[in-house]
Amino acid sequence: MNHPFYFGSQQNRLLGVYHAAVEPAPLWGVVLCNPIGHEYIRSHAALRRCAERLSAAGFPTLRFDYACTGDSAGESHNASVTEWVENIATATDELVDMSEVRSVALVGLRFGATLACIAASHTEHVSAVIMWDPVIRGSSYLEELRRLQKTDLEPSAQNDAEFEELIGFELSKKLRRELGGIDLCQNPPDSIPAAVGCVFSEESEEYACIPAHFQEKKQFEQRTTLRQPPEWRNPKLIGHVLLAGQETGHIVEIMEKFSQ
Repeated sequence: MNHPFYFGSQQNRLLGVYHAAVEPAPLWGVVLCNPIGHEYIRSHAALRRCAERLSAAGFPTLRFDYACTGDSAGESHNASVTEWVENIATATDELVDMSEVRSVALVGLRFGATLACIAASHTEHVSAVIMWDPVIRGSSYLEELRRLQKTDLEPSAQNDAEFEELIGFELSKKLRRELGGIDLCQNPPDSIPAAVGCVFSEESEEYACIPAHFQEKKQFEQRTTLRQPPEWRNPKLIGHVLLAGQETGHIVEIMEKFSQ
């Protein structure tokens, strides 16, 4: 069973969908952190299925839309990385209140994994973070989106324009500046939970720094499934729905290890 609802302040309502755990009195819960832009659209069904599998395994799960995205309040031109990180903290508190779990894992896909990593360092109740194909460097991510735009669609506006459309979504200059300043390898968050998991669908030099940085953690789990062609940089897959049964299975497996 899943339960859609709104939460957060009256001025900043966030749409959430709560997936209750099959087993009673769970100790761990999960907050799912979406990608942004066209990757949000592509992965919506996969993340819903991930939530269903996690709740069936005994982990109450909350998935939600950040402010200024999806069905949450706010206009896209006001989107902000800082606010999205705050939204994750709000969602974590909401999950704890709803389910009475003691520990929360943040599970994020693509830029959602990046946000989860940042939020985990200063969000109460977070004991683990699982990053699925994370965006490591925001500047590289923006250039990747621009390459896809040029390959499959009309070229985007100049990089210094107030708004730049990338794969059907407008990014403000402020948001692009925030994205460009993120680098999980060179400037990792100050503190990270004791349990870290990574799920990769391809090999990458950028991904290599994540295990190197986090392997000293008390619990570190990594799973790799090599997709051919690569999932996120292929212009032919821009409009395709993400099918990720193997990756969501890995996430459930890692959560079961962390909760033991």
